[in-house]
Amino acid sequence: MSPPPSRRRLLAGVATASVAGLAGCLGGAIDDVTTREAAPATVAESAIEEAGYGLEESHEVVEEETVAGQSVEFRNQYVEYARSADLPGIGEVTAGVFTTVTSPRASVLGRELNPIAEMGPEEIAAYADEQYPELSVRGEPVGERSVESLKATTVTTFSGTVTIDGFDVDALVDVTRFAHDGDHVVAVGVYPEALPGSAGRIETLFEGLDH
Repeated sequence: MSPPPSRRRLLAGVATASVAGLAGCLGGAIDDVTTREAAPATVAESAIEEAGYGLEESHEVVEEETVAGQSVEFRNQYVEYARSADLPGIGEVTAGVFTTVTSPRASVLGRELNPIAEMGPEEIAAYADEQYPELSVRGEPVGERSVESLKATTVTTFSGTVTIDGFDVDALVDVTRFAHDGDHVVAVGVYPEALPGSAGRIETLFEGLDH
């Protein structure tokens, strides 16, 4: 059974937002891309242990779109890690979440069918805000940095708040997207701003990605 969207499906529905505009002249060319499956982006065990995170879940999300009268199926992969910690005045809570979504690249006549290819960091952060009722992301990024992950990539940071047991806690949201081995890879980290070491733990997870 799929987990509730309020907590789990951070980016699950984004991979096939709308490709109907490619209908018409592409009908004969789309036969060989009717099904595409992504490989999951996971974190190496050594990085998970170093960061103090644990695997929460991993599952496939299948989305379909009709293009030129034919069904195009995208098999996307969702992986989530989390970490628990004691927050003063609150107690033990989920004090960090790191998620990855991989979605297959697919093009017809040189045009990318998967709209995730065009998503910028603001769109990814806004979608995270929509999918997590506990999370409120402020619109403008507060910084960016280069990280050596599966490849050199830019991680963009947004500020916001996350509601934990009725308390609003200042949080940071790190997002990145890049192409790797035939897939689009999206990674998002959410963590309390004031909790010591949280940013470094998320950095370790970015650097430890496998795909």
